[in-house]
Amino acid sequence: MKAVLLALDQGSSSSRAVAWSAGGRVLARAQAKVASRYPRAGWVEHDALELARSQERTLDAVLARLPKGAPVAALGATSQRSTVVLWDARTGKPVAPAPSWQDGRAAEVAGALQDRQAWAHERTGLYLTPYYSAPKIRWLLDHVPAAARAADAGALRIGPVATYVLWRLSGGELFISDPTLAQRTLLFNLRTSDWDLELLKLFGVDRAWLPAIVPSAGELGVLRRGGRDLPVRALLGDQQAAAAGLGAARAGAGVLNYGTGAFFLLHTGAEQHRIAGLLTSVAWRKAGRPCEFFLEGTVHAAGTSFEWLKERLHLLDSVHDLDAAMRRSAHRVLALPAIGGLGAPRWDYRTRTAFVGLSSQSSRDDPRACRSARCAPPAGCRARRGCCSSRPISWAWGSTSRASARRRRWERR
Repeated sequence: MKAVLLALDQGSSSSRAVAWSAGGRVLARAQAKVASRYPRAGWVEHDALELARSQERTLDAVLARLPKGAPVAALGATSQRSTVVLWDARTGKPVAPAPSWQDGRAAEVAGALQDRQAWAHERTGLYLTPYYSAPKIRWLLDHVPAAARAADAGALRIGPVATYVLWRLSGGELFISDPTLAQRTLLFNLRTSDWDLELLKLFGVDRAWLPAIVPSAGELGVLRRGGRDLPVRALLGDQQAAAAGLGAARAGAGVLNYGTGAFFLLHTGAEQHRIAGLLTSVAWRKAGRPCEFFLEGTVHAAGTSFEWLKERLHLLDSVHDLDAAMRRSAHRVLALPAIGGLGAPRWDYRTRTAFVGLSSQSSRDDPRACRSARCAPPAGCRARRGCCSSRPISWAWGSTSRASARRRRWERR
C-alpha cells in the first residue's frame, strides 16, 4: 500500500485537511468554516476550542476516507500566525477567547512601548504593534482572571493556533512551535533563533508557558489518530506555507498571496535584510540548517473587506455578487480598507476604513465595486526590490479567496 501525505491548515475563516498520494493526487479533503467575533470596535476574536475542534473534525473526515491500511508518511500543519491561544494544561481548555491577528485590543500596551520600537525591530524583525501576540498576551494576563490563575498555578500554556492543535491531538505530549510561528509572538529573537529573555521580561511572560522551538521541517513527533500513526514532519505559518507552495523556495523569488489579508514575501536566503516599513520574517528552518528569511509586506484586510461589506454593511448578499456589481458601477469610488488598521509600510493601528468619492450620483453598486487601495503597500514593496537584492526576482500570485481572484481580474481591466 502506497504512503499518504497529510496537510492541516487552520485559518481565519476555515479549517482544512487534505490527503495526497505520493504522486500528488488528492485522495480526500475536508473543510469546516470557523467564525470570527467582533465584540467591540477594533476587537476580532475566535473561540479557540472551536478552532481546534474544527481542525480535528476535518482530519477525522479525511482519515475516514483513506484506503484501509494506507500508511501516512508525513503530516504537515500550518495555521494563522499571530492569533494566540492561552489555555490551562490541567483541563486543555482555553482560558479566554483567542485574539485574532487582526485584533487591536492591546493598542495601549503597544503604545506605551513605542520608544523601544527600533530595539524591538532589531531583535524580532517585527514592529511593536498590537497585532502580534505579546501585547495581547499581556492584555489577557491583566484583564482575564482565569489566565492569571492558570499562570499562578504553573498551568498556563501559550502558543499559536497550530501549537494548540498539535498539543490537543497529541494528548499534551507535543508542545512545539517552529520559528515562523514563534516569531509572530514578538518574543522570538532572530539572531539566536530562540525566545528572547529581555522581551519575555518586558511583557511579563514566563518561558515555561511557551512551547519548545523546533525546525519547520524534520522529525517533530508522532500523533496517533483514527488507528494510524501520523508522523509530524512540517510545522510553519500559513503565509510561509503558501509561499513555499507558490514556488518561493529559493533566494530571489517573490510572491503576492491574497486571502483574509494580503501578503508580499521576497525570499532573501539565509541573509536578513532590513527595509524601513517591511518585516524581516523567518521563511523556515529545516532540521540541521540555519533559518532562511523573507522581506514581507502585510495588508490586514483583503478578503475580510468583502466579508465586511456583506456581513456588516449588507451591501452584498454574497461575495459572488462582486463581478456583477463591478460591471454595473458607473462612478469611481476609492476605499482605504483599514479594517484592523494599516499594515506595511505604515503600521498604523488607529486609522479606520474610509470611502472617498461618494456623491449624489453614487449608487449601491459603487461602494460594492470600489477601487481599493488594498494593493498599494505590496506594489510599493515590489517597486523597492532593487534596494534589497541584486538577484533576479521571479513572481507568483496566489489566492485563498475566489473573491480576491475576481478582484485581480477586475483590476487588470
